[in-house]
Parts: sequence; structure tokens; C-alpha cells
Amino acid sequence: MNKRLWAKTVVIALLSLSVSYVNAAGWDQQGVQKTEKSGLTNPDNKLMASDFCNSYNVSGAVSGPGSTNGNFGDVLAGDTFTFTATGNGTGTWRIVGDPEGTITYASGGVFPRTLTYTFPADETGVGIGFYVDTYTGDGDSISGVCGDGEATGVPTMTSWSQILMIALLGLFGLAAFRYARLQ
Repeated sequence: MNKRLWAKTVVIALLSLSVSYVNAAGWDQQGVQKTEKSGLTNPDNKLMASDFCNSYNVSGAVSGPGSTNGNFGDVLAGDTFTFTATGNGTGTWRIVGDPEGTITYASGGVFPRTLTYTFPADETGVGIGFYVDTYTGDGDSISGVCGDGEATGVPTMTSWSQILMIALLGLFGLAAFRYARLQ
């Protein structure tokens, strides 16, 4: 019985170490890659928004149906874009992925209104902007930004935290083994 308990403890400790290491390495690797790419510092192991998102800022006047503006660039999963239409005109508009308005990301925009779109995990894009479908008025505008400039927190464990976790798990396993042996 004692040998089984010891074996189970060792197996659980090794599995915990390997799983926590794989998960933390995957997250850190993403964060480091994006940080190196953008040249930003990342002291807290946080996953950064894409370079495109960090510098995204679009605005344009609305003069009638077909008014459009946007930027082309590598949009990554998790990038959140917010567009705001201001003014006294009436009409409809949407968030699109091309100047012709053939790729629609979010619809339902009217004047004045804010629309937001977050790229899901399984989707990326090569550009984002707005497209006006119908419009009556004068002097309205639509502007768009990406994110809030803050890095998104990612749960990670440093190497020392992993070592400490495995050491504590090993100590608890050893204590359980000795307790069972005394019984």
C-alpha cells in the first residue's frame, strides 16, 4: 500500500509540473513574440495587442452612401475595435473589412451610435474600417480606435513559481506517505 501511495504522488507531481510548464510556456511565448515584434516592454508577462491594433486610429467625414474609411494591416484574434458615429444625420453604417463593404464584421450602426467588434480566436483579418449604407444629413463623422492601450492580463507562472509548487506538492506527498506508513 505504501509503495502505491508513493508512486501515485510521484506521478501526480510529474504531471503537474509538465502541464503547468507547457501552459505557461505557451502563454509566455505568445506574449514575448508579440512584444518583440512591437518593440514594447512587457515586464508583467502580459499578452499584448497586435501592432496594427496599437497604432489604429481612423476617422472620416460622412458625405453620403458609400462613405468609407479604414486601414489595412494584420488584425489578430482578440483585437477589439470601437467605431463611433457622431452628428445629427440619419442613416445606417457598419464595420467592414474592405473599402467596398463586402466583408461585414458588425452591422446595425445608425447615427449617432457606437459599434464594437472583437476578432474571435479563429478569425484574423487584413483590414478594418466603416462603410455607410444610407445617409441623409450634413457634417457627420465616424471614428474608430482599437483597444484601450492596455495589455490584457494572461495567467502565467514563472519558473520559480513552478519549482515552488512542485516542491510543496512533493512535501505533501512525502508527509502523506509517512503518515500512511505509521498507520
